[in-house]
Amino acid sequence: MFTVEKERVFLEEEGKIVAEINWVFLEEKVIDVNRTFVDESQRGKGLAEKLVLAVIEIAKKEELKIVPSCSYVENYFNKHEELSSLLVTP
Repeated sequence: MFTVEKERVFLEEEGKIVAEINWVFLEEKVIDVNRTFVDESQRGKGLAEKLVLAVIEIAKKEELKIVPSCSYVENYFNKHEELSSLLVTP
């Protein structure tokens, strides 16, 4: 369903990106998840959450810590405190 590339996970339909989450490396093992996008035509299908879950799986597999600078991602982690071990702590 999703395509994983360097620093992003996305869904493409008919040559158009309809959902995407992006991050940048701040340090070797720390990523800043800074953007989540879902096209209006795809909203309400849970794609944003699926994108966040995809990044969480990548972070777990690669032992990465997350800085959630995207508001959607920040809100997701606020609602799922059991995932707080993945976050960079101040």
